Amino acid sequence: MLNKSGSKKMTPGRIYDPARPGMVLDIIEPKGLLRKARGLIGSKGLGPGNGMLLRGKQVHAIGMLFTIDAIYLGPDGKVLHIKTLTPGSIGPLIWPGRWILELDAGEAARLGIEPGHMLIKEQLDEVQPPSAGPIAPSG
Repeated sequence: MLNKSGSKKMTPGRIYDPARPGMVLDIIEPKGLLRKARGLIGSKGLGPGNGMLLRGKQVHAIGMLFTIDAIYLGPDGKVLHIKTLTPGSIGPLIWPGRWILELDAGEAARLGIEPGHMLIKEQLDEVQPPSAGPIAPSG
């Protein structure tokens, strides 16, 4: 998606679990400081099978209209921690974390995502079937 100035607001991609074929999420990754700061504030939800991927060690739900599952990932994509955040709350600071995947509340449980699982990120321009092997999160 491009804004009026031609710069990217969001980069689409996918996240999958190489150990569980069929566990694939469509994601968006905000680009630019303002878009990253805004995140999901003002949004009404992501919908099943969709998420937002943010780089960082901590997130908040201040100004949000819905509850989220925050999945903290290490640099290699390993799930370190999962926390459900209600509107107005602040998530824990996870030091070894590099990425946070935000999903609608209950999605982590519905999809069977647990600490220790590996989640692999792909940009849409490099998407291959999950059987092609892991691709470490970029960045």
